[in-house]
Amino acid sequence: MSRKTLQRIAVGYGILVLAAAAWFWARQVQSVIELLRLAYG
Repeated sequence: MSRKTLQRIAVGYGILVLAAAAWFWARQVQSVIELLRLAYG
């Protein structure tokens, strides 16, 4: 494999990991907001 191909794979993988982390974080925040609404709503 060429260096350029490896770089593309690494960048793609990095973006995928960041997107997954952002999605998970957003779900956690939504869950906390719902919990606070139930507690103090």
